[in-house]
Amino acid sequence: MSNLQGLPVEIADGNIVTVPASLACMSTYVLLEQEDWFEKELPFVRDYLKPGMRVLDIGANYGVYSVSIGKAVGPTGRVWAFEPSHDTSSFLRHTLARNGMVQVVVDQCALSDRAGRGRLGVQAHSELNSLTHGPGESGEEVRVDTLDEAAARHGMHGIDFVKLDAEGEEDRIVAGGREFFRAEDPLVMFEFKHLQALNTQLLASFRAAGYGIFRLIGPSSLLVPVADAAALDIFELNLFACKESRAESLEQMGLLLRAPPPILGGEPGAGLAFIERQPFADRQRPVGMVSEPALVEALDAYAVWRQEGLSAQRRYGALLWALWRLETEVKLAPGVAVLSLLARVAHDAGSRHLAVQILAVMLDEAERSGLAIADPTWPASEHYDSIPVNSDRGTWLVAATMEALISWGSYSAAFAGSSTLKFLNWLHASPYASARMERRRQLQQLQAGQIQAIQPSTILGNAGPGHRNAEFWRRAAAERTTMPPSLLQSVRV
Repeated sequence: MSNLQGLPVEIADGNIVTVPASLACMSTYVLLEQEDWFEKELPFVRDYLKPGMRVLDIGANYGVYSVSIGKAVGPTGRVWAFEPSHDTSSFLRHTLARNGMVQVVVDQCALSDRAGRGRLGVQAHSELNSLTHGPGESGEEVRVDTLDEAAARHGMHGIDFVKLDAEGEEDRIVAGGREFFRAEDPLVMFEFKHLQALNTQLLASFRAAGYGIFRLIGPSSLLVPVADAAALDIFELNLFACKESRAESLEQMGLLLRAPPPILGGEPGAGLAFIERQPFADRQRPVGMVSEPALVEALDAYAVWRQEGLSAQRRYGALLWALWRLETEVKLAPGVAVLSLLARVAHDAGSRHLAVQILAVMLDEAERSGLAIADPTWPASEHYDSIPVNSDRGTWLVAATMEALISWGSYSAAFAGSSTLKFLNWLHASPYASARMERRRQLQQLQAGQIQAIQPSTILGNAGPGHRNAEFWRRAAAERTTMPPSLLQSVRV
């Protein structure tokens, strides 16, 4: 037996995840940066799952999904977490024990289309570990099983949800689980994009088994049908699959649409009235002075999307109408208010790449001449919905636009490096400095070699809404390190 050093990090739902004590680990970096995993699907999964449900987490890694799922299903539920790597599963067990998740069972094996022994290609980041299939491949020897055999061994039945993230092994897992997917009726979340490869064969396999395919929009509130996988946004990592019976129940819950909605706008004047009730609206111009009719119409439609009491079909149809109206207007005469609203609408509709392109255009304009804005609009970043303007509106809008681009332009700076550091430095010196952006700034400074240890920060040293791990930042700064020894825990492997 030996021990590894682990760092406990609190995530958005209050669970503690133990990750390797190194910023070179992708999970450690991301959880300190965002205090949650970067996938938009995780908040949806937390909302969908209910006490007593039964779940499979295939590719559990360090346990971000496993503990979130375990908390959602509660002690009356059941979770089976599959993780083949010896070291990674040790961290997973430590995470589950730390959170008292006795309802989560760890099965240390890889799933595929055969049973026996196999080789797990061990990468620098455990999130990218995958089974190898060529002769003479090196890696960690692991136990391999099929989903059908694992289901029989564990007595799995009545499964409500499956998370399938196995770094390219997904299609083989489905092939080895034909009886499971025939007999069970789960909602399945599966990895569609692995690195740069699209798993189109997996879509065909699910459809052949009678499962419809859906994507998540909102950015994390509603499942809508996927007609053409080739047209999906380049940021789309995961898709969902389910049978018609599960789709019907999800539709009744307002979580899914089985068919495309009618595309309709909103009631005249509703959008401006809605904006006037927002915390940031204290300096908006009066209703009668809006200069762009397309903006008013798009605001009316967006107000429908934001009314949770309406049907999902009506809301999504209005969101698509707003997107169409704004894209049409941008081709004619793009104003700053139109661009900001288009970025927000596009992101909500699942067109993240378009949103990022619009934000880049806005920031280029801001660098040249600032963002002069007179008409009312929504900020691109939803965080700014609740932030009143405490300087001129142009500065507020630039800050909101920068934060959106930082958050949406990549899944994490763990992948993109220090490309947004200039924006983070600007935010740090602005009236809109925040812990969520300062975390990113210091981590990017470390990546760029600009600093060698966490720096003292009043913002990071005090816990508050959206900032759960103040003790880490406070101790790391005091101990002049990136990984404070006083917080580390031993993980037995």
